[in-house]
Amino acid sequence: MAAIVANSFLSLEGLTQADVTQIAESSILFIKNGFSSSVATSSAKALSKSIGLSTSQCTMAITAVAKIFSESANRGHNEQFFVRSLTPFAVGEHVRKALSSVYLANQKLIYQSTPDRGSSTRSYSDLSWNLSIEVSRRSSLNCDPTPNFSVSVSTTGGGEGAARGAEGAGGSEGTIDFVCSPAEMLRMREEINRALEEEKGQHSQRFQRYLN
Repeated sequence: MAAIVANSFLSLEGLTQADVTQIAESSILFIKNGFSSSVATSSAKALSKSIGLSTSQCTMAITAVAKIFSESANRGHNEQFFVRSLTPFAVGEHVRKALSSVYLANQKLIYQSTPDRGSSTRSYSDLSWNLSIEVSRRSSLNCDPTPNFSVSVSTTGGGEGAARGAEGAGGSEGTIDFVCSPAEMLRMREEINRALEEEKGQHSQRFQRYLN
């Protein structure tokens, strides 16, 4: 499938920006109609007469662009990350501009129309916490002086049931609540610091330079 998508993107390189925009808009129609093959074929037949590609090439281009659109919308890609997702296809600036413009104008529609949106990963939104220490009568034997943190992580996106409070897809909000001790908070901080150090590492930096 990846090879088919790559070959389809190569066919876009010889088109004008206006032609690529027509392909992208046909991909939106394809997505909006439940990824109907008849819609893709019908659009391809109309496009082939005006942009100089065969009906087969137009059909593959429409479906390939639709795949990239749906994957990017499910991941919540903004313009920067969407453009980066096109890097493996080595397309020109005019192709990136055309696709990016149509994607951004229809991102919500794409997300809501994608069948597998329920499996997409949720994104971090906010975090709040409270420090609590149990206070009881001096004579109580059940008093626990150990402090605990009550943490609430807010997330967005994802499908139904991905987090408490999520109501469907398309930017739904949810929260994950938990309680942890100071020692557990320290372990989380250590893991977060390890992740940040990994991002600064040589391998990660080399890959980021390649994408840029």
